[in-house]
Amino acid sequence: MSKLLEERELRVILQQQLLQTYPYPLAVVKANMPGEDKRSLIQTIAVCEGYFELMKLKTMNVHYSYTNEGLIFFLSIDLSIEQLKNFCVDIE
Repeated sequence: MSKLLEERELRVILQQQLLQTYPYPLAVVKANMPGEDKRSLIQTIAVCEGYFELMKLKTMNVHYSYTNEGLIFFLSIDLSIEQLKNFCVDIE
């Protein structure tokens, strides 16, 4: 299995752990880019912009990773799932 696929599997496990640990909806901020190595300056800037927007909400927990998938933020947010989804669609 490629390193990127292994990292994706680990990300899914982390997401499940965060959902079990924190009783809030989880927002995951990552850039969807082609290629094996997704660690570029543009990717990092785009993800940080999404992170800063989500931090305007009532954030209960923040976790991040930086792997070949690039920078990824995991935010547990005290908001209904519907409200969080609408907010994310607006900033996307």
